[in-house]
Amino acid sequence: MTQTTTTQADPIIVQVPGSLAPNVFALRLNTLAAWVFVLGALLVWLVRANVRPFAADALAAYAALSLSALAGLHIGLAMRSRVVSSRPYVWAVACMLLAWVGLVMPSRSGLIVLGVMLAGTYLVDRRHYGEFDATPWLMARFRLSAVACFACMLGAAGV
Repeated sequence: MTQTTTTQADPIIVQVPGSLAPNVFALRLNTLAAWVFVLGALLVWLVRANVRPFAADALAAYAALSLSALAGLHIGLAMRSRVVSSRPYVWAVACMLLAWVGLVMPSRSGLIVLGVMLAGTYLVDRRHYGEFDATPWLMARFRLSAVACFACMLGAAGV
């Protein structure tokens, strides 16, 4: 039987117990998620006109999925919190429903709604992440939100 050891130099494994600070692996995933938005916006502009609606729909679907995942974070953070409040749950459900509305709208207007929602959810997170000791995530969250919002607006302009 082989024995696997991990060292303190491995940034993916090392995590301070109880800390919500992002590790290197999480930051890389965040960067990858931002690049998918960039690729989606570029595809809207670079593909032939007959394929453009499909590229815009794919970008809108990814934005709606990302919004739903970001909303789900509020549910997860609220579940581990000692403070009992319905606000994070209501906010998460509202975000998911608005993401769905943006997804079923025509691409041009739907991408604008999704881009505004991505920016708006970041502003809400700035106010409330401190309650959950998740403030160290805000820089990564800002980068993703800024790129995603810009990509949605750029994609809407290209449809």
